[in-house]
Amino acid sequence: VAKGGTGGMSTEFMFRNASTINDTVIIRAGENAAIAGPISVGAETLTYTVTIGSVNGTNIFVIDGVNNPRLRMIEGSTYNFSNPAYASHPISFINASTGAAYTTGVTDNQSSTGIITIVVAASAPQLRYKCTTHGNDMGNLIDIEASSGQLVVHGTLVIV
Repeated sequence: VAKGGTGGMSTEFMFRNASTINDTVIIRAGENAAIAGPISVGAETLTYTVTIGSVNGTNIFVIDGVNNPRLRMIEGSTYNFSNPAYASHPISFINASTGAAYTTGVTDNQSSTGIITIVVAASAPQLRYKCTTHGNDMGNLIDIEASSGQLVVHGTLVIV
C-alpha cells in the first residue's frame, strides 16, 4: 500500500505482512523529488490460518498453506494463530534453546475461539511453535527480529 503526495506532502509506503521483502520493490520518486529518512519496520498484527497436513504419515501444522514454515516475528507485534484443529492439535510456544514453555505475551483461547495470540516481547528468545499433544515435529522455529527501523530486502530495491 502506498500513500502519495505532491507539493511538499509526504509519501508513505507500507509493506503488509512482511518485515523482510523477498521480491522486487520499486519506489518512484518523480522528477525533482527526494527520498529521505529511514525506511522503518514497525509492529504489525497478523493472523495465520492453521490447518493440519501429513507428510510421510506424520502430522504437521500447515500455516497459510505452507507446511510447518519457519516464521519471523517482530518485537512488539501481535500474531494470532487461528487453529480450528485445537482439540486434537493445540499450539503452544517454547524457548527454542531451553525447551521450556514460553508464555510471555501469550493468550491461549484455543478452547473457546480456536485462537492463540502472542504479542512478541522485547528481547524475546528464538521460539518454536509446536503441538502441545504431539510435540516439536509438527512445528518449526520462530525467529524474533527487533523493530529495528530498517527494511531488509532480499531481492532488489529500486528507487527511481
